[in-house]
Amino acid sequence: MTECRTLLYGQLPVRLTEVSHATELLALKNEDLEPIAAHYRKLSIDRLQCRQALEQAKFRRDKDEWYYPAVDQALNLDTLLDNLRTFSIKEQAASGDKGAVLLPLSKGEFKYLLSLLYDHPAIEFAADALWHKLVGETTELDASEATHIGPSVAMLLRLDLRYRSAQQNSLIFKDPAMGDAHEQAMSELSKQSSQKPLIKALARVTGFVRLLDNNWTYDENLLSNKAGSDDASLAILTEPRGRQGGLLTLDGFKLHPEGKALFAWVSNLIELNNLHTFAANHSHQNGRTPVLALTASAHLMEQYSRLDERNELRDTILLHYVNPSEADQLERIGLSLAACQLHGVNLTADSFTAKFKNKLHALTTFATDAIHKWRQRLQQRGLIAWPLKVDGKLSPNDRDLFFKGWYQLAIAHPELNGILDLQQQHGVPVNELSSLLDKLKVPGSYIAKGYTADEHAGLFTELNNVQRSQAQIPLFLARIAHPNKKHKWQFEGFKQQFYFAYVAETSVTAKGVFNDWMWWCGELNLLTLTNPTEKQAVWEHYPRSRLENAIREAQNWFRGNDMGSYATNVEVMSRVYGYARINEMFAPLGKNKLGFVTVEAKEQLEKAQSLFNVLKQQEEQLADMVEANDTKVLAGLIHKRAEVLELVAKVKPLNSSRPMLKDAHILSLEDKTTSLYQRIEQACLFAEFVERSAERINNRLADLIIDVETECAPLTNFPKRLYTNTLRTIGHILDGALKDDTSSATGRKEQQADSDTLLHYLRKLDLGRAHDKLSALAQEVGLNLQNDQQLPIAEIQGHILSSYRNCKERFSKLVNNLTEQKLRAQQLQEWLSSATAEYQFTDDIAELPKLVMKLQLIEDATADLPNDAESKRQSMQNSLRNGQFSSLRDLPEELLKPARGQLTPIQGQLLKIEERLNQVRRNCIEQVNSWLPLLKPLLASQKQAEPAALTLEDVSNLGIRELQQVCESTQAKWQSQGEQILKDTGLTLADWQPIYQALSQNQEPVLTPEQQKGLVDKGIVKMRLTFATGL
Repeated sequence: MTECRTLLYGQLPVRLTEVSHATELLALKNEDLEPIAAHYRKLSIDRLQCRQALEQAKFRRDKDEWYYPAVDQALNLDTLLDNLRTFSIKEQAASGDKGAVLLPLSKGEFKYLLSLLYDHPAIEFAADALWHKLVGETTELDASEATHIGPSVAMLLRLDLRYRSAQQNSLIFKDPAMGDAHEQAMSELSKQSSQKPLIKALARVTGFVRLLDNNWTYDENLLSNKAGSDDASLAILTEPRGRQGGLLTLDGFKLHPEGKALFAWVSNLIELNNLHTFAANHSHQNGRTPVLALTASAHLMEQYSRLDERNELRDTILLHYVNPSEADQLERIGLSLAACQLHGVNLTADSFTAKFKNKLHALTTFATDAIHKWRQRLQQRGLIAWPLKVDGKLSPNDRDLFFKGWYQLAIAHPELNGILDLQQQHGVPVNELSSLLDKLKVPGSYIAKGYTADEHAGLFTELNNVQRSQAQIPLFLARIAHPNKKHKWQFEGFKQQFYFAYVAETSVTAKGVFNDWMWWCGELNLLTLTNPTEKQAVWEHYPRSRLENAIREAQNWFRGNDMGSYATNVEVMSRVYGYARINEMFAPLGKNKLGFVTVEAKEQLEKAQSLFNVLKQQEEQLADMVEANDTKVLAGLIHKRAEVLELVAKVKPLNSSRPMLKDAHILSLEDKTTSLYQRIEQACLFAEFVERSAERINNRLADLIIDVETECAPLTNFPKRLYTNTLRTIGHILDGALKDDTSSATGRKEQQADSDTLLHYLRKLDLGRAHDKLSALAQEVGLNLQNDQQLPIAEIQGHILSSYRNCKERFSKLVNNLTEQKLRAQQLQEWLSSATAEYQFTDDIAELPKLVMKLQLIEDATADLPNDAESKRQSMQNSLRNGQFSSLRDLPEELLKPARGQLTPIQGQLLKIEERLNQVRRNCIEQVNSWLPLLKPLLASQKQAEPAALTLEDVSNLGIRELQQVCESTQAKWQSQGEQILKDTGLTLADWQPIYQALSQNQEPVLTPEQQKGLVDKGIVKMRLTFATGL
């Protein structure tokens, strides 16, 4: 202990040979577990070398002062070296070497020593330059090179009796009064922190957040935690939690989607580890949150910097060292707003002196640089989820183009040297891809914020020069989709594992970034989406066993003999499409000669199995990927996975379900863009469909033939065999195509396989045309092959039955009309049989027998219609046997037109004869009815009813003789009635006629007094008295 006390109080290194318990001294620790003593190494220093070192480090010399870029305060190299020599004064005195200096064994501690000896914003850069010049590239000297032992830098910083600058940071305000008020507030802070040290740490962290986030109203409370010693609280603060929330201007640290962050103060490794544990739990609840921890412990900073590069603590926490002077500055700007308000202190940049602002600017610069370096380290570690596009979301089309271009260059053809090497066969439009990549570069506004040009998704390098850009696999992709790790990603879990860049300050969303990367890995067959219908999608690793299952499933189908296998399906196809062509293409394994398609499929499955064996071996040996260069091996593995699946998919895709019959007819069996399984299954489905449809059509044919026979039974001489035989032709077509039936002429014709037959299209494997042919046959019998619909015969629109209904309708009309005209002729003969030579139209009497004879001839001609129809059918047989029934459309007209053409003139002649007979009838009844006007006044005088006039209907069924008799008897009856009324008037009916005429014309009839009196007395006429002469 005596040696320890002497060493600490002396505060200067001494030679190792002068200390007897050096090993024990080096093992001693203080309350923060920092070493009390440390090794030093003696070196000789040359001022010229030091000046050269500063020049090489971009320092600018102005006489005796040196300036670092962006730092206004000058550095005096002579003073710095003098201070360093003062620290080594004992050795100089002992050795007499005025150029001797003592350096700590690590570069980090050398920086802290210089910051202690010379307070300057750029001292860290000067220390780097001097170490590099004096020591070299190594960052740590071996303990065997030590020459001296002295207080550790950490203890020197604590004791700070000799080396810490006496200058205080109290003169920070332009207004002296505000400076005094601030000192009072600081005095109160010191009193409070003496009772509760946590308060001072919180003030430092608060000041730091205010400074870096340019948020002078920041005043968050301690975040509840037990991360300190003995479950005490650590000084941990969050980002501002105002209305908007999240960091304001500290863009480089916005690595949480909502701009969240944690800031803390730690003093030793235990607290740092506790903070790490707390941060992990915090990230589990809030998503991965960046943590920036401040420390004034140089030893802790050394411990942190010596951690392995892959240590998770370094991934979680950025530890930033502040020297005692900087810690004091942070305390002064970290006073609570309540204390500031109480003492009238205005903590804003405008209220500070220029000198103090320079100090704060230097502090900000170093801290911001540390943040950028830490973020860039996270990128190199693959821990940041970058959006595919920095400042927006890619459209689906752009994302597809981006992926295709990247895949061709990074996976399929890594030998290509960039997008200019892409050719037409690669299927990527180079100009469009170049334009897209140019849009994906980091915008200048983010470069100004400290981001670098390569801080993006990392799928392409050098986006600022697209022509030189190279595709690559970023380490981040390997982290989320390593083939040997059983990843299972959900968005919430993904947020807990990775940081998100650019999301907090753009329209890009974290969910969108997640979805894009999951989709990307899905396209690479590294991840697969499970339960896509669930509220939160789950992406799991794409297991290698699935590739193996795909091969096995394809081989089982291809090599098996079970129902539904390749071999049994080929057998079904042979039945419908013909043995020769099918076996030429698809003869399965086990046959003497394999089909050429079978040979290709066999080779594809063998190649897939071989590739899988290589892939399995390589993936099983695949180690973790921790460096960007490690990901290059992924390209080959991804390509092999894709190639295995592609080869298998050509035969039978993984988990392929049996296709539907729908659209099977549009399949081309030689279309290699469709899997063999799909082609075979659809062709087999179509074959079964053809057989099933043929059976339905034949059954329906039998029913329809019976229906036609039944409907036509009452129609004598109707050409029904024309239609029943044509319907049977459909059956012969099907039998010839499917059963090799040559018993019928149609079957033999079908076997000849003309170019437009069902058999020809089936043999040619032209399933589309075959489907059309089959559908046309089904339409002829009123069947819908896609369902069970079956139309009644009256609704079938096919050519055969449409012609049948047309012919039946025309035939019925012809027969009915012929019967009607025969009856008309017979009736006319009967009516005119009693006509005498005095009949006005004697020619009609002679013409009627001729017309009756013609009608008989027409009736005789209809008896030949069946034979004529059969003759017509025979002439159309070639087209009918090809299933072309449209020629039947005009056949009814052709068959019945001659008879109808002969019957129409006869009908016209008969109607004329009938009309002339009716004219005679009208003349007769008009002559009789002409007596009614004469009788009307006579009958009215006697109040007798007027007889009804004769109409044409009354005599329409009377012959000539009966007509004359009816007219004569009616006239005689009416005349007798009139004579009876005129009795005792001295007038006869013939005398009454001129009197009626005169009275009707308002003229004086010529009457004798006796006649006049008789008519008056009977009430037939009235007398009217007038003046004898006019007035």
